[in-house]
Amino acid sequence: MKATLIFIVGLCALNCLAETNDSVLRRTGGIVIPKDNGKRLAIVNSCGASTNAVMQLIKGSENLFHIPVKNLAAQPSDATPYKAAKSYKNNEIPAVIYIYSGEKDGPILSVHVDDAIATINVTPLRSTTAEIEADRLSKELYRAYGLILGAYYSAKMPSVLSPAYSVGQIDNIRIKMFSPLHISSIMHTARMLDLPILRPTTYAAACRMGWAPPPTNDIQRVIWNETRQIPTNPIKIEFDPAKGK
Repeated sequence: MKATLIFIVGLCALNCLAETNDSVLRRTGGIVIPKDNGKRLAIVNSCGASTNAVMQLIKGSENLFHIPVKNLAAQPSDATPYKAAKSYKNNEIPAVIYIYSGEKDGPILSVHVDDAIATINVTPLRSTTAEIEADRLSKELYRAYGLILGAYYSAKMPSVLSPAYSVGQIDNIRIKMFSPLHISSIMHTARMLDLPILRPTTYAAACRMGWAPPPTNDIQRVIWNETRQIPTNPIKIEFDPAKGK
């Protein structure tokens, strides 16, 4: 008797879920993703630094911002870090983070905002354990990512972009997150660089924003036609000479 009751309750729950999904589908047209233009922010690891730190940023960018990041294999180069980084830029790669092994007393993170290029020197980040080195590099990758995409240092709200001018201060950063203002700046700059933001949304919302693909079923076709139809009673705006507007 108990097993039968559980079965009936479960069946009712599944039916309710199916009806809810059907209702959502009729109202929204389902979920779609913007077209990928193929452009990428690239990370170039020229010195075999921690791949875990690199993958953390790649996954973080895709999960938080829906911006894909490309992990490029480095080519041998005798150029300066900035020039080596710039050599990877092209129409498909508008932004580059270049990891290299430089002088111990050299700069750790150098950011060229106008070129959307950042270089990270891993030598000052060396430690007695691989875990500490990977954590330091991971923080610097997040900081480089934010800075070349329009974010900025902020001491008012805890974030990965808290000011840090030494390895010790980098170690004191406890979170690998951006503030809401940082996120807004990053999204805005990503659009300016024409980086794809592959955020899933409803077909109805995509139609309203103007980038929805052609409909593939009757539900989407109804939403498509309703969104694109000319209003039957449009708002009229007339100039009033008396008011001057």
